[in-house]
Amino acid sequence: MKRPLIIIIGVVLVFILIGAWMYVLFFMESSDTNTFADLNFENSTEEFTEVENMGGGEPIVNVNDLSRLRQLTTTPVVGFQEVMKNSSSTPLVYYISAGTGHIFSIDLETGEEKRVSGTTIPSTESGVITPDGQYALIQSGFGSTKEATVGMISADEDQLVGEVTLNNIYSFSETASGTFLIARKSDNSVSASHYLPASGEEVSLFSVPFGEVVIDWGTQATDNHYLYPKPNSLLEGYLYQASNKGIKRLPVDGFGLSAKGSNDYVISSSQANKKYSTQILNMSENFVSNYRLDVMPEKCVSLSTRLSFICGISDSPSYSQQTPDDWYQGTVSYNDDLLEINLKDGVNSYLLDIEEESGRILDITNLETNQDDSRLYFINKNDGTLWSYLLTENNN
Repeated sequence: MKRPLIIIIGVVLVFILIGAWMYVLFFMESSDTNTFADLNFENSTEEFTEVENMGGGEPIVNVNDLSRLRQLTTTPVVGFQEVMKNSSSTPLVYYISAGTGHIFSIDLETGEEKRVSGTTIPSTESGVITPDGQYALIQSGFGSTKEATVGMISADEDQLVGEVTLNNIYSFSETASGTFLIARKSDNSVSASHYLPASGEEVSLFSVPFGEVVIDWGTQATDNHYLYPKPNSLLEGYLYQASNKGIKRLPVDGFGLSAKGSNDYVISSSQANKKYSTQILNMSENFVSNYRLDVMPEKCVSLSTRLSFICGISDSPSYSQQTPDDWYQGTVSYNDDLLEINLKDGVNSYLLDIEEESGRILDITNLETNQDDSRLYFINKNDGTLWSYLLTENNN
């Protein structure tokens, strides 16, 4: 077929389509066009407005539920803290909402939820709150555009007061005394400081001569802090102890290494001989021993009232040669239970079958306890919701 003929046919077809469109737009009866949009809803003149849940005081925690495991939120959480205003006050749980940075409180006795800060911080991805409930540090953004906002949580205003923006914040944590520990990344190094939110003062703690580092912060600026390169099953990692006295290499290493520590012990796991295995480091004796169970340190927390760790552990974990990469990437999820590892006498205490208790499969992370180790809090990695578990009966 000749090229001019093809062009003529194409032009004719375009005009036909334009004519059909003009007919539908200007001449077709309205009853005809309605047939495409008629979803058979009942007639209604009520107007609907989508509003954010402002925490209107309605209980979200079932206070009549006497089970020790409770789901505290139904929406994703990126930071939380149990807050005691004084020794006789009702315990409150403050949490930071993902995406908005709004902060809510939950009364654990009445179940009442209240918004305590409505300051919107777009793209909020992580945050911490001081145990006294006075200050919050909230990080937002992605990559090099990340910013950290520090502000006071006011009882009289529904917003953060005295906001300060901290740039280049690489890692952070709250302290038991109501301050923050922060680390800034610069080129191929990381510098850590003790940040005092009341004055804005920063006190230098230590520097790390490499950039891609994970910091397992202590509960105070003067505690031991543990460092290791970002875990990768194909890269060998080394464990370091950091303090205001400097950095010291510890006798722990391995491919895909990760760790969780206290001032007395460190639990670590890594790949060795094509197997993911766990070790315990006794800090006072500088001695490493193999542990008979394999756990992910990211699923553990140390207790302050006794020499124990509480860990999330599956009944039959199938750790691959790509652990922990596959868990970080979300290609693997675990059905966790709760286990207490007593480091003083070597006895394990099985605390809870989570699926049997809740009817849910939880892949737990971000474990924290309150100041007297009477409650455990954690986030379900599957949906970001916040949970609590009462430890009182096991607190001997």
